[in-house]
Amino acid sequence: LRTAYETLTVEKNMTKNDKIYEFADFFLDENERKLYRRSRSVHLRPKAFDLLLFLIEHAGRFVTREEILSTLWQDNLDVNDNVIDPKISQIRDALGERKKGDFIETRRGAYK
Repeated sequence: LRTAYETLTVEKNMTKNDKIYEFADFFLDENERKLYRRSRSVHLRPKAFDLLLFLIEHAGRFVTREEILSTLWQDNLDVNDNVIDPKISQIRDALGERKKGDFIETRRGAYK
């Protein structure tokens, strides 16, 4: 079973050495590897952070499970796509998503 994830529209605000992405009342600081809601830090595990960043960087297009695995788990050949769903759940929890689709939409076939 394949699914697709779609992120909301994301604004990319970049200064000299900072990459900061903003969406809703969140901002993600790539260099600090932190997610903030308003001015409060939101805990995300490292791989969940990487996955959220990957989805944000690819906002506006679908990405497949294979793309995610080959990018985020490239060094681990024994991993299958079952590792993705728990990370998506961690992200949804961290974002306080009340219903699926508030921030990440799931569709068959790919992620966006």
